[in-house]
Amino acid sequence: MRQTAILASEMKPFFSITRHVYIFIRKIYNGAITIIFIPNPHTGIPKPHIFRTLIFSSSFFLCQSSIATGTCIMAIRTPTQVVVAADSLGVPFGAATTIKKQTFCKIAHQDSIYFAFSGYVVELESGFDAYGIAREALSGNGTTLEKVKRFDELIQARLPIAVKSMNKTYKDEATFVNAVFLGFENGAPFVFARGYKAVVSVFNTVGVAIFPNDCPGLTCPNSPNGITHTILGKRDTINRIIASGLTITDTNAIAAVKILVESEIAADINNVNIAPPVDVISIDKTGVHWIQKKDECK
Repeated sequence: MRQTAILASEMKPFFSITRHVYIFIRKIYNGAITIIFIPNPHTGIPKPHIFRTLIFSSSFFLCQSSIATGTCIMAIRTPTQVVVAADSLGVPFGAATTIKKQTFCKIAHQDSIYFAFSGYVVELESGFDAYGIAREALSGNGTTLEKVKRFDELIQARLPIAVKSMNKTYKDEATFVNAVFLGFENGAPFVFARGYKAVVSVFNTVGVAIFPNDCPGLTCPNSPNGITHTILGKRDTINRIIASGLTITDTNAIAAVKILVESEIAADINNVNIAPPVDVISIDKTGVHWIQKKDECK
């Protein structure tokens, strides 16, 4: 089967055959229709028997697809809450450049832990699925940090296989996957951020270097008011605004994260890489509150 690399956010479903799978019409020509299966990032890749139940005539060509996300995601942690905002657009690359851009919900959760990713999210040929790995790692017993460390271990085992399958070199990407995990535990908000980079050893084996930024934790940046922020993806405009003197407080964190992500989007001419709408959630001791939520965020 021909593999096509795309961004999940680049397409809207033509229809859904199960809660796991979206169906897309890639193109119609000479009486042949190319079909694309995209796993729903909020429920995961379906088990193989679901695929076996689908039968097409010889005029249908089955096309598996890899997924990545072009992103601007920002999380702000204060002493009482964590707020996160995410754009809704990805950018097609490689063979998928004819696919039109569409919206995509980048914020998902497993139980009480919320998470979002940028980079290469799904690679079907190798079975790599960052959202599915997150659900696997975050399920069951343990503290949030223990669960995130399980995610680290699974990524270290599976990402090198996906990188080889994508035929990507190991030097052309700063990180292949970026992740942020959010929630409230032991009376305090947390943000556990990760960058995962494929590296080659002197023995020519592929490994994964992990770059953590955990709050609370030893890698949490010092802040006099206890407020820190994490950004995945595009950030130049956000950094300039913060450097110009913006003060983020516990009371303005929700407004600040929304305005900063919207400003980054506005600076992206013609919304080439990121675009509205912006989804915003706040997590505090009372629970999860969606401030802004598009229909794709179930």
